[in-house]
Amino acid sequence: MSDIGSSSGTPARRAGFGRRRLTRPRLLQIGIIVMAAVVVALLVLIGLGVLVLPAANPPNVTVTAVSWHIDQGTNPDGTGWFGPSWVNETDTSGLPFQVASGHTFVEALTLVVSTNHTLYSASVQGPFSMTACQPTLPTTPIGVDDFIFHATIVAPTVSSGTSYSLYLTLNALTPAAVPCGG
Repeated sequence: MSDIGSSSGTPARRAGFGRRRLTRPRLLQIGIIVMAAVVVALLVLIGLGVLVLPAANPPNVTVTAVSWHIDQGTNPDGTGWFGPSWVNETDTSGLPFQVASGHTFVEALTLVVSTNHTLYSASVQGPFSMTACQPTLPTTPIGVDDFIFHATIVAPTVSSGTSYSLYLTLNALTPAAVPCGG
């Protein structure tokens, strides 16, 4: 054998000679350690709230009817300040409809304004709740014929699909401490 490539008189070393070879058990051990480190890192990120596990889809709440009651005075001709005192939405108004449990939706009512009176508050019967009113209450619609009121409603939190009727009240008679949702 010749000493080609060796300046000191020792045989040339083959590439990789003297390095430990990775055996199958050693590769398996490294793989397990890497997987365990990834699992621990994921658990830490989930615990810190950086990674959020997807929640199951919440069940739907079915709204089968929507009824508005307007507490109001009457005009000299016997009509209400804001139109009829009861407004019942029907299936031609898009009923029934579904909303995810605990999620919000908006209900709107067009009021016929005949005189200048104030809407003081709005409320909803349980199990629903109200989070916002548009316009902000109290308000006095002046110089309009049709006035649109919007209520942001939160559907009840349920564990299985349930049907409810929604009852809302607008108060035009007395000032309220909680104008929207109380």
